[in-house]
Amino acid sequence: MDTLQLTVEQTQELTALVEELNEKLRSAASSSAERAFGLGCSIGLIPVIIIAVVLYSMRIINLILAVLVGIMSVMFLVGTASLLSSVARANTLKRTYQREVEPEINRFTSQYGLPRRQFDTLASLSLPDDAPLHIFLKPLPPEQGEETVVVESQVEK
Repeated sequence: MDTLQLTVEQTQELTALVEELNEKLRSAASSSAERAFGLGCSIGLIPVIIIAVVLYSMRIINLILAVLVGIMSVMFLVGTASLLSSVARANTLKRTYQREVEPEINRFTSQYGLPRRQFDTLASLSLPDDAPLHIFLKPLPPEQGEETVVVESQVEK
């Protein structure tokens, strides 16, 4: 596979694009996860409160038992809301990547004639380890010496 030599300006543009796309993914996923967690807790808590009040008013349970049932219900709701939140985050990441991020990457690679694997390798090197964009990148393995990424500023003269 041939690699393309990028100038310093192109490398800086690539790095800026990757950081922007990663931030777009991060903000979309976090807002979706927060919304799902909040909805899961608030909507799930309403029936628990109604049931506890009805049972207490009918003298089926006493105040101490109602509080214990409430605490256990809240713990269950937080766990369920957390699960829903992680599912919403994963779905939002995938949808945002397909709709917004991937077209931007394709535009950049076609503009510079850059192979996608080389873009992924450069992007992977410029991102922190916990970046959500890493999920979608397929960089070249480091042991393939003939397929290394060449940047003009790294070439010895």
